[in-house]
Amino acid sequence: GVWLQPDPQQVGWIAGMRRVPLLSGSRVVLVPAAEDDVVLRPPPRPEQVIDVAAAVRDALRFPLSGPPLEERVTRGGRATILVEPAALPVPGAPQDARRTAIAVAIQELERCGIPDERQTILVAGGLGRRFGQQDLERLLSPPRARAFHGRVVVHDAEDDGLLELVGDARMSAALLETDLVLAVTAAESVLHGGPAALVAASDAATMRGVAEVDSLLEAASSPAWALGLRLEAALADRVALAGVSLALDLPRLTGRYRGYPSTEEAVERVARSPLRAA
Repeated sequence: GVWLQPDPQQVGWIAGMRRVPLLSGSRVVLVPAAEDDVVLRPPPRPEQVIDVAAAVRDALRFPLSGPPLEERVTRGGRATILVEPAALPVPGAPQDARRTAIAVAIQELERCGIPDERQTILVAGGLGRRFGQQDLERLLSPPRARAFHGRVVVHDAEDDGLLELVGDARMSAALLETDLVLAVTAAESVLHGGPAALVAASDAATMRGVAEVDSLLEAASSPAWALGLRLEAALADRVALAGVSLALDLPRLTGRYRGYPSTEEAVERVARSPLRAA
């Protein structure tokens, strides 16, 4: 059968269709389906976050687990904001939400008693191309970048100054010689965002040891994700640790396919389309 979403309440039949149109990225593809195949229709996608700044502030003040940011912070101390370069393109996004999230993280740290001159932005790109000056200037909007008085550091996986964290894994000194680490990332795959961002801030040998993965979507089959969890636990024993992970919205269909496959009306429009036979 064609399995779209493991939700038994959303089971439905699309009768008379030998090919089922499925949303794949920003395109619709036709998948062959037998007459007795069951098509599971996914539930409607969640609403988009319109105010990214408010959402990030709420996440830091009301986290899913643990105390809020203001209770983790050492007033007058130091903080490192861990960020990653964008790994996947986001079509149709006029402005990357990560820019806003980083700016809000800076403001929240200031509100909690850590001025921006005592903040460090660590760009952890793993084994990828290192950020240049133009790339760094795009981390924040131009007005916010000019107003930032802290440090911006690009992680070097071959740096001899990396510090030992756990086992043979060595990490950037910016993550260990601080009072708080705040990860602001996007959950693009199991290799990016959340604890996986700590792998990108480790030494080259550690990263190469988990370079092969079976799936970018299944955390259970990813050694990099398992390593990220171990690094997260070890780092949390050394410094205060918090994080915000953004779920980037996928492109949305327009025209005849608008709302497909979440709404009945869109499914009916596709089923009545004279182009369905093609």
